[in-house]
Amino acid sequence: MSTARFSAQELLRATSGRALRPLPPEGAFSLTSDSRAIAPQSWFVPLAGERFDGHDFLADAARLGAAGAFISEARASVADSLPESLALIAVPDPLMAYLDAAAAYRRRLGDGLTALALTGSSGKTTVKEMLAAAFAPLMPTQATARNFNNEIGVCQTLLATEAHTRLLIVEMGMRGLNQIRPLSCATQPDIALVTNIGPAHLGMLGSMAAIAQAKCEIFEGLKPDGLAIVHGDDSLLRHQAARVWKGRLEAFSLQDACDRSVSADGGQSFIWDGCRITLGEAGDHRILNALAVLTVGRAMGYQPSALQPALQAFRAPDGRGGRQAIAGLTNAWVVNDAYNANPASMCAGLQAFLQTPVPAGMRRALALGAMKELGPEARALHEALGVWLAEAPGIDLLMTFGEEAAWTASAAQAAGASFPIRHTAQEPPPADALARGLRECGIALRDVSIFLKGSRACRLETLIDGLCADAAVPCEEPACL
Repeated sequence: MSTARFSAQELLRATSGRALRPLPPEGAFSLTSDSRAIAPQSWFVPLAGERFDGHDFLADAARLGAAGAFISEARASVADSLPESLALIAVPDPLMAYLDAAAAYRRRLGDGLTALALTGSSGKTTVKEMLAAAFAPLMPTQATARNFNNEIGVCQTLLATEAHTRLLIVEMGMRGLNQIRPLSCATQPDIALVTNIGPAHLGMLGSMAAIAQAKCEIFEGLKPDGLAIVHGDDSLLRHQAARVWKGRLEAFSLQDACDRSVSADGGQSFIWDGCRITLGEAGDHRILNALAVLTVGRAMGYQPSALQPALQAFRAPDGRGGRQAIAGLTNAWVVNDAYNANPASMCAGLQAFLQTPVPAGMRRALALGAMKELGPEARALHEALGVWLAEAPGIDLLMTFGEEAAWTASAAQAAGASFPIRHTAQEPPPADALARGLRECGIALRDVSIFLKGSRACRLETLIDGLCADAAVPCEEPACL
């Protein structure tokens, strides 16, 4: 249910719709696309998906007390079968009407609100959470819930914004070209940030240039005096951003983080703009995330020292690289980065894992899933990962899961990897596959650090439960490749 309230006439104007019935002359209505959340004084938005059409629930919305609803022009004939009590506004597309209403509410909030839009091929949800953690102590801040970053999620984020909010952080995802543009135009950001570009959507967009083009659509909704921020180490991203946006453009670079060091507890520190910044998690990608936040802070007038306490306390959301002890096991840790994966995020996570010091005698094991949506480049990218792993120091076991990940395992073996390799084609894998593989390769479930990462379809997080089973079975004959 949205915080925003509209009169029926405001909804008509915002969407350039057509009233099919007399509209209520009074009332302030909230918007919802969930028929289960219908309440009096609500206005229903019937969205269509692959397996449902919200128009099928218009009668239910009326029965539950909705004051009105949008209705697609293509389905306008349904109006004759609906109760007269339900006000109806016909629009070309209810989803676009939802965005139009959200944009109208954003305009109503005015210049007292700073809207920050962000996107990126990997890590955008983590950066969103880091931004929220850094600025919440400094001003009333709201942000996209979880990873609700599609058209519906952006509408919900905008419409849930409280009037007293001073910073709104809106995460934006995409599945192709011309998808971020309308989200940015609805949000009307004061600051727009692209954290990075990578081959996450190569299978859908076909080239890195197209991915950069799609991500840089976020700058098309920027206010004329707004600020664009990009990862400056990526020349393709900087070039595309400069083509799209002719206003203020700033870049953050890993080269700006001086005197970098990693601590034994999994944290790290660096100096930026004369201030020592300490982070609770290691990896160059974590530094880049922090640099994005610090660059935003500088643009908003905050010294890095004001953001440092929150950055040090911040931990990535579940499934995005956080380290956790395994209950019931002795000195056994999992770095759970299994929420999703693409070649860039895979290498970033692996580098952070392998660069973090471990006590003498602790073994390092990798449990890697397939990387999806890579299109014709899938095999080459999986094989490149395998070659990279074969040359990386500090690996005691590689386990791969999923059909495409077999290319990684085979390439690592062909490149002369010195560590054992085991592949499981089943996807998602059996919950006990990791524990069983460790035992069969002679690695006890103690004094071990395990890195999990793969695309969402792999569901590698299920392997953590299997680690909690009794693993006191000695390995007699290693069964690895």
